[in-house]
Parts: sequence; structure tokens; C-alpha cells
Amino acid sequence: MFIPNHSTLNQAYAEPIITSSEAVSWPSLFWGLVPFAINSMTQPAGIVCGADANVEFLLRSSPVICILDAVLILIRLAYEWHTKSFRQAHDYIISSRFQSEMYIVFKQSKKNKTELTGRNDTYVRAVIFILTLSQFIKIFAFGGITWTKIIAGLYLGSFLFIEAIVVWPVSKAKDIHDIQEQNQPIITYTSIALAVAFMLWFASVVSKDIFGQPHHTVPQWAGGVIGSIGALFAATIFGYSCRHCTSTADLRLPAVLFVLFLVTPVSFYILGRITLDSITVSWIYLICVILSVVWVCLGVAFANETTKIIKRKEKSQNRKRVEQATACYNAAGTTKPGWTQWLG
Repeated sequence: MFIPNHSTLNQAYAEPIITSSEAVSWPSLFWGLVPFAINSMTQPAGIVCGADANVEFLLRSSPVICILDAVLILIRLAYEWHTKSFRQAHDYIISSRFQSEMYIVFKQSKKNKTELTGRNDTYVRAVIFILTLSQFIKIFAFGGITWTKIIAGLYLGSFLFIEAIVVWPVSKAKDIHDIQEQNQPIITYTSIALAVAFMLWFASVVSKDIFGQPHHTVPQWAGGVIGSIGALFAATIFGYSCRHCTSTADLRLPAVLFVLFLVTPVSFYILGRITLDSITVSWIYLICVILSVVWVCLGVAFANETTKIIKRKEKSQNRKRVEQATACYNAAGTTKPGWTQWLG
């Protein structure tokens, strides 16, 4: 007679482990990432990647811009630390990030010790961060969704780093020194280009997962997304340049670049139709990268040529006259009406 042992009985009567294999819907992932983006976008961290201060809010909507900004802060801090003390290097980093004219009122409020409200209030932002903490936990509790977790990690990691290096010290500082430093446009343009490239690639992958069929490939969707977005902006710019064109000869080169700019994304779709027996996936993605570089170069050349048409010589002369008149104006020699004293 067979008598089962205790381990066999325990295994036979053990409750089954319930696992869920349901896919997470894209709205859940999207709204889960919104708190990450809002915290980064509303972070009063000064100039972002050397760009103008008035586009700080928009630039920080990209996780790539956020992490690049944090990396640039770290590199700049390490560079300044070689010739200065850590405190001097840190103060210089803060001063360089708040050197725009948009921060004049903010720096004056620091000197006058006036209370800050809104997005500059550290305690208000801390409460908002705690309230949205549940979304952070939910994202990282899901299984899979690797890229969603990477995007959330870029947002969260850059947010905490900049909060510790810039925002929190600024909130405790009594004064922010004024400096005049020339920002490097190459840093700004490169950061924006990388962010746009990531956005286009991510939009292609998301579009394939949401709207695509099993036989569709990422290069096919990349061609569709890049072509549609590029065509929208390129057609608008080309039409605007046609209005400012004085002769058809000026439109020959922009027209050729415009056509090449629109045709290049079609090659992505052709690559997506190639069978994997004739060429490997790695080679397909390598060719896609090369075509992306060509497409970007065509876009830069097209933008350069259309800008030349819009900024014609006669318009530049008028602009110079206005700049000269503005430079020669001296408010000290004008009369001041008596009623202006009531303006405060």
C-alpha cells in the first residue's frame, strides 16, 4: 500500500499561485508617467541645457532633456571643481543657471527676503511630490514595461539629482550672484536634437503597439511617423517662405530639399518590408540610423535655405535701423510727466 509523505500531500493540496498575464493598457501607463513629467516640468531649476529661460517649462517635458540637463550639471560641477573649491564651484553653477533676465525678480526677492509662493515654494512642491508617490510605486510594481520604467527612471533620477544640487540650495540661499556667461548653442541644439530623435522613435514604437498588426515592423512605423510629422512642419515652413520669395530662382534649392526631405522617410517603410532571411535585424536598424542622420541633415539644410529667404537683405536693413535707434535712445534726456508718479 502506497502512503504519500507529507511533502506530497502539501504539494497536492497547496493553493495555486494566481498570476495575472493581462497586458497593461497604454492609458494606464500614460497617466502613470504624467506625475513624473509634471514634477520635472514645474521644477524651478533655472536655465535648462543653456536654452532660453522662457522655454524651460516645455523642454523639461522630455525625459531626455531632463537627464541631459542633470549630466551637464554634473560635468560642469566637476570641471569647475578643478580650479575652485566645491563651494565656489557650486555657487558658480547656481549663478549660471539663474543669469537670465526672467530671474531678476526672483533674485531680488532673495535679497529682500520676501516669501516665495507657487512653483518656487519648496514645501508646496514637496507635498505635491508625496501625493503623486503612489503613481511612482504603481509604475515600478508592474511586470515588464521596461521602456516605461526607463522613462520614469529618467524623470525621477534627474528630478532628485537637480533637487539636491540646485533647487534645495537655492531655496536656502540668501543671495544669487549676477554673472554674464555666454551659453554654447551647440549644447542646446544637440540636446534638443537627441530629445526629438527619442520622441520620434518612441512614437513609432508606441504607434506600432497600439495601431499596428503583427506583421508590421518598427521601421515601417518610423517611416510613417517621421514622414507625417516632418511633412507637417516642412510644408508649413515652405509655404511661409514662398510668401516672402521675390523670384522663383530662390525657391529651386529649397524645393529640391523639400522633396528629398519628404521622400527619405519612404525608405524606412521599404526597409520594413525586407524579409529577415536576406538581411539581419541589426543591419536594418543600422541602415535606419544612417537614413535618420541623412534626414536630419536634409532638414537642417532645408531650414537654413528657407531662413535665408525669410530674412532677406532689405528686411535685415530695416532690422538694423531699429536696433540702431534702440541703442541710441537715452531715457535720461526725456521729460517725465507728473502723472507718472501715481503709477508707483
